[in-house]
Amino acid sequence: MQILELFWLLPVVNIIACLLAFFFGKTVSRGKAQVWTLPAIAFSWVMSILGAVAVIGDSHLAHEGITKTYKWFEFGPDMFFQMGIHIDGFAVVMCLVVTTISMMVQIYSIGYMRGEPRYVEFYAVLAVFTAGMLILVTADNLFLGIFGWEIMGLTSYLLIGHYYEKRENSNAAIKAFITTKTGDVGLIIGAVVVYWATETFNFGAVNAKALEGEFHAPLLLVACIALFIGVIGKSAQFPLHTWLPDAMAGPTPVSALIHAATMVVAGVYLVARMWPTFVTAMNVHIANVNLIALIGAITAIIAALLALVQFDLKKVLAYSTVSQLGYMIFALGIGAWGAGVFHLFTHAFFKALLFLGAGSVIHSVHSNDMRDMGGLRRIMPRTYWTWIVGTLALCGVFPMAGFFSKDEILASAYHNGYKWVWAIGLAVAFLTAFYMFRATHLTFHKNYRGHGHPHESEGLITGPLIFLAIPSAIIGFIGAPGSFNLFEKWATPAAVEETIAKYPVLHPHPVDTTTFVLAGISVALALLGVLVATVVFYWEKTPGDIVERVAPIRYLHRFLANKYFLDHLYGGIVYGIRKPIADACYWFNQNVIDQVLNLTAAGTLELGKGTYLFDQNVLDGFYNGSAVGTDRIGGFFRKIQTGNIQQYAAVFFAAMALLALALVFAVR
Repeated sequence: MQILELFWLLPVVNIIACLLAFFFGKTVSRGKAQVWTLPAIAFSWVMSILGAVAVIGDSHLAHEGITKTYKWFEFGPDMFFQMGIHIDGFAVVMCLVVTTISMMVQIYSIGYMRGEPRYVEFYAVLAVFTAGMLILVTADNLFLGIFGWEIMGLTSYLLIGHYYEKRENSNAAIKAFITTKTGDVGLIIGAVVVYWATETFNFGAVNAKALEGEFHAPLLLVACIALFIGVIGKSAQFPLHTWLPDAMAGPTPVSALIHAATMVVAGVYLVARMWPTFVTAMNVHIANVNLIALIGAITAIIAALLALVQFDLKKVLAYSTVSQLGYMIFALGIGAWGAGVFHLFTHAFFKALLFLGAGSVIHSVHSNDMRDMGGLRRIMPRTYWTWIVGTLALCGVFPMAGFFSKDEILASAYHNGYKWVWAIGLAVAFLTAFYMFRATHLTFHKNYRGHGHPHESEGLITGPLIFLAIPSAIIGFIGAPGSFNLFEKWATPAAVEETIAKYPVLHPHPVDTTTFVLAGISVALALLGVLVATVVFYWEKTPGDIVERVAPIRYLHRFLANKYFLDHLYGGIVYGIRKPIADACYWFNQNVIDQVLNLTAAGTLELGKGTYLFDQNVLDGFYNGSAVGTDRIGGFFRKIQTGNIQQYAAVFFAAMALLALALVFAVR
């Protein structure tokens, strides 16, 4: 338990490393900023492993966790904010994922970013980016969680726009920032409603009030919808998914970290952490359609279709991430908490592996375009075979990690009555296998179509690939269904267990013949996707050949290549309202703000004139008159102060005589 009590150090040491790298990275360490940040993330990784050992050995600790809080400030007799950490099995799992992926990314970046501009700044921002996610996953309350959430929003803008000299990169960073901030408006509103209704930001207290019916139902629904809008923005769900593929403008290590362990999974984590509240609000136990499941399913299918037509290798993986995030979201929406969180866990490893593998290829051929690749299987064998491991895991082929988490989601959809979600999930499984093996064939098979002389990447780049390939291949077994599911045993919070106990439809389905049949169907569809992609690839003479020769495919390709024209729609809305808004702002500035300022200036001038006249004619007259009067009184007294003793004696005796005379008349 003492280890878990020290988990507040995880974000702190990374923030300190950021400051040290920023201030001393170019002087003390001579540009090698990793000497500050890498030990910090390694320390956090070791702490996460020790924390995992602690929760594995104590089931009560895994479910209940520990909480350490302190009163931040008060604004009333019974109104105050508390800040603190809550560490349970779920938080430990997330810390382990974040620190593992971040450490691999930092090691990888030593080779990948060598010689790149702003190397020190890159590592400094990377450290605080990781710290933001660690703040979110260790926070015991929504207020502190939003603080970490917004750190990631700011640092992702800096990292996506790292190569800001190119306008498209700068635009991508701005697009990501604005789109996610649009969702964050909902997040802030939801947090305010939560506090208004419950008088607390604490995750555990909010979940408890929701389960016990102490959270007023209409307010509960409003709060959850508002919070989910923030999730839609951060986790790139429809219709705010358009920023994530453009974020590929950033360095590839950043893409791996954003897509696998931070930023986009923050929204999934928030829904999972507040799952009892969302379940109660969305009535998942009685309705087979709800907002979370609907948005997740739509996102999963539309992103998978968009991945089919990409020639940028990183954008294929970006749309794949959007699709898999849809899987996680609709898993939480249909009541499959364990399956959704387990997919978040397994996906982190094989998606980081795939992005870093793509970076290895790009680093070698100096192009993102798969039409400039091909034939790299023999030239880059370590990159190729680790890529194959990640691809099979993403496609959900047994026994890779993705098989267990993906099929558990699909089985839960089927058993919980969400047949339409199950059907969409199967379609996505087929499409995932198709577009991933299309990318594999275009990148690694046939003949090299690019220029120059590609070569296998150095050990600093391929080492993390080999490391990540191991969990991508075997880690799924800890989440095997039924009594073998150790992941849910270690990672399920007590509040989630209470929610499942309250709603019988959420109970885990038994492992029976149906389970194996469902798994067989999904794997068969994945293998069919692999087969179709292989046949189509060998049919094509050049990349895109079939699209050019078959008219229906050409028209569909055009629709998908334009991303359903959503960017055109959003651009049209922005450009359409930009001029009227700008004109209105200009008119308001000229006719209201300027007039107020002019009137204020004129009034100030007149007030100054009046003050001057008052000063000259009243105050100065009073002070000058006082001085003249004092001078005249002094002159009078100077005349009687002669210094003549005889004169003083005469005056004295004359005064005494007058006084005596006055007394005589008074007695009479």
